[in-house]
Amino acid sequence: KGKLYTGLAVMVATAAIFTGVASAYALDRISAAAVAGALTHVSGGAVNVVNATRLAQSRGIRVDQLQQESPVPYHEVVEVRVSSDAGTARVAGAMLGETHERIVRVDDYPVSVSPRGTLLVLRNADVPQVMGLVSAALARAGHFIDEYQQARREGGGDVLSLVRIDRAASDEVIRELRGIPDVRQVQQVGLGGEAEKLRS
Repeated sequence: KGKLYTGLAVMVATAAIFTGVASAYALDRISAAAVAGALTHVSGGAVNVVNATRLAQSRGIRVDQLQQESPVPYHEVVEVRVSSDAGTARVAGAMLGETHERIVRVDDYPVSVSPRGTLLVLRNADVPQVMGLVSAALARAGHFIDEYQQARREGGGDVLSLVRIDRAASDEVIRELRGIPDVRQVQQVGLGGEAEKLRS
């Protein structure tokens, strides 16, 4: 989940918040995986769950862990928060049963999307033509859309669009998407295959 944060500026802190029952070892693994994801594209060297926490601390990035009980509609939830000089971003993931992982929240937006493959994260105005223009641009580039989800916050405002496509989009395609009227931001995230289970 930490990979969704790499668009932030200078990182100053990360926090992994786990809702459910887990051992101290599992919490350490969850935290390390979150930090590794957040550092993947901002570190000059290899980052993994073994060295992520130490690397973050060497850069002056505070790493926090918290386990809590909360009345949420999922058995286990991991929320990752990354803070920078530009603000704080949050992503939460949950297990549905034993084998189905879902991203269930991005910042204040409730979502439900599988954390795999290539994901385009867009923030856009809440107007009807954006979905059609985005879909058309991807189709012209030969992309198949596996999943297109729009999420809205209570109180209105911009829409968060999560679009999973068949392969990574080129820089040219990303520029075209950013040029669509009413699209505020476009970020591409590579989530790989099925998410690794971090349980003891």
